[in-house]
Amino acid sequence: PTSLSTLLLEKRVAEALLARSALRGKDYDLADSQVVRRGSSRLPDGIPFVGGLRQAIEAKEGVPVTETWWITEITSVQTCIARYRLVGGTAHSELLLAGHLAELFGLRVWDRRTPQQAKAEHDRAAELDHHLSVVHVFDRWHAPADRYRAEFCALRERTRDPAGLTAVVEELTGRQVAGADPTLRADVHAGLDKVLGYLNMTEWYEWSVHWPDGLSDHEQALADLVDALRTDLRTALTRRLVDPATR
Repeated sequence: PTSLSTLLLEKRVAEALLARSALRGKDYDLADSQVVRRGSSRLPDGIPFVGGLRQAIEAKEGVPVTETWWITEITSVQTCIARYRLVGGTAHSELLLAGHLAELFGLRVWDRRTPQQAKAEHDRAAELDHHLSVVHVFDRWHAPADRYRAEFCALRERTRDPAGLTAVVEELTGRQVAGADPTLRADVHAGLDKVLGYLNMTEWYEWSVHWPDGLSDHEQALADLVDALRTDLRTALTRRLVDPATR
């Protein structure tokens, strides 16, 4: 496409496709009839989200559509397709495959592809589906360790200020921290770094042991490891509070 209006229409079609695959409760929430992007969402943030994607999700959910920061044009799907046909070069685009349009909009689309072109696009789509399925499997296997890493990294982040450091140590040990201790933060960081190091090494070892059919065993092994690491960290910090000379 060479015209701005056609590029904007392409953007709208892409947003409609992405909005269709976005999941409420995972990628976004509805609060007071407004679409709110979740922090762990796969959706883009910033202008890419408020510039049209959120509006596409609002249209899907049937809630009031907010104003967009981008120039928009109201048109019919048929006009959009016709404009692409006139521009040329999009009859074989993976985004605008006849099958995709027929499924998304319920249209009867005239497919101008040759049998060879249709087969080539079908093969590419199959390769993409396989790639996405593999990525999804990897994400599931990485998820347990990622959650634990996020937990321990959040603890480390909280120790940047004295009040947060005291709160973290008291949560981990169940003991009160008396007075300022200039070396306590370094000891806490060393303990958390040790935990993260063991977690990273064990994740890959357990993966090699349980792949590809033992995901539940992989998750349980990591859960047992993290329980043991929490206990070791709690014991070390408690000993450190009782007798600073043991650091």
